[in-house]
Amino acid sequence: MTWLLLAGCTALFEALKDVASKQSLKNLDEYVVLWAFTGVGRSPWFLCCC
Repeated sequence: MTWLLLAGCTALFEALKDVASKQSLKNLDEYVVLWAFTGVGRSPWFLCCC
């Protein structure tokens, strides 16, 4: 039954993480956030392939 407690804690902490992320991103421009997610994620591949 320990797995049930751990699963519940995981779900709770993931939900709290999502809430904290949304609160911190509220003050940023959505285009900057989108550019950062796509640009930073692709930059090593872009630099290696060019």
